[in-house]
This record gives sequence, C-alpha cells and structure tokens, in this order.
Amino acid sequence: MLKPLVLLVALLTPQLAVAGAWLRDKGDVFLSISQERHDDGRTNEQYSKAYLEYGFSSRFTIGAELSQSAAYGDLSGLLFMRTPLWKLGNGHHLSAEFGAGYAKRGDLIEPVTRNVIAWGRGFESRFGHGWANIDLTMEQWVISQETAYKADLTLGTNFRKKFKFILQLQGGDYPSSLPYLRLSPSMTYQLRQGAYLEFGLRKGLQNDKSQGLKIGTWLEF
Repeated sequence: MLKPLVLLVALLTPQLAVAGAWLRDKGDVFLSISQERHDDGRTNEQYSKAYLEYGFSSRFTIGAELSQSAAYGDLSGLLFMRTPLWKLGNGHHLSAEFGAGYAKRGDLIEPVTRNVIAWGRGFESRFGHGWANIDLTMEQWVISQETAYKADLTLGTNFRKKFKFILQLQGGDYPSSLPYLRLSPSMTYQLRQGAYLEFGLRKGLQNDKSQGLKIGTWLEF
C-alpha cells in the first residue's frame, strides 16, 4: 500500500545540503559528515555517514558517499554522478543521478547500484527564501537481486540570517521489511562562511518505532 506513496513522496535538499535536484557550480566542493543515534525498539543504533560533492562542470556534479551502521556492521560506499534532464522554467529543476559501489550486509559483500530522479524548486515565504525537493530513489543489490525504493519530501527555509530549518518526510520500502514513514526535522547554524552545524531529530511514523538525534557538519569551499 505504501509503495505508491513512496514513489510519489520525496526528498530534498537545497544548494547547501545534499543537493537533491540542484547541481554544484563548477569547481565547488561540498562535504558533509554526520552521526545519528536512535533506538529502534530492539537496539541502540549508531549510524555514521560521509558525503562529498564536486562541481565537475556546468552539467555534471560528481560525488562519493560512505556510510556505516555500528550496531549491525553494515558498510557501504558509492560513487555517483548527477546531471540535469531538461529545463522546466519558472525555477523548477529536474535531474537524474546514477551511482554504483559496494555494500556489506552481514557477511555478504556485493555490488550495488542507485538511480535517482529529483525535482526541486526555490520559493519565497514570510520566513525568507525556501526550497522544496523530491527525490525518488531505487537501489539494487546485484548478487542477492534485491531492490529497495526510497522517497523523501523536504521543505526548507532560511528563517534567520544564520539559521536554516529543514523538515523532511522520509519513506522507504526495503526487502524483508514493511514499508515505513518517518519524520526528520533539523536545523543548521552558520559558524562562518562555508561552515555549518546541523542538529536533527528522528521519529518513526509508520512501521518504524525509532526515535533519535543527529549531529553533523557541512563544509563548502
């Protein structure tokens, strides 16, 4: 029942966060390092992630992603490329992302691919400049021939000079698991030009009992 919703709902990000439908300007670098702790009702989970983007050209952003689950021992690494599909006008962005790498789940290490379609648009609000983004993601594990679907809806706003507020609705349908929905609000604070601190929460809504905290850093140069 949730899979159609997962494929219609979506993810974010703005020019400063994980870029979603937006591309980096040529030569720009974005680095994010974060750690999340949450209790899913069975174990106290710790999840770490490093994410890198580089504006290779005006039409291509390339990047890398490394994540690890301390409780389950899962580890994954991915290289990806993002490119615009076509211009929609009126501030709309539509892009595609293609990635490939390896994932370790338990004792199995196997190739994994990821394909993403992303839409995004900036807007003005009473709180300041804002943005919305939709990412529809499909991940495939080559050896086990399993497929996962993910989608997140993210709304963000620059409501203070140094603060950004991001509200993200995350959905997913993984093999051997029930489709889930969770809410993940976060706030960033600008320490200096190109450097941000991120503080976030996590709360499961459907088929997800987890709740937890997230802290991270964003760097641009």
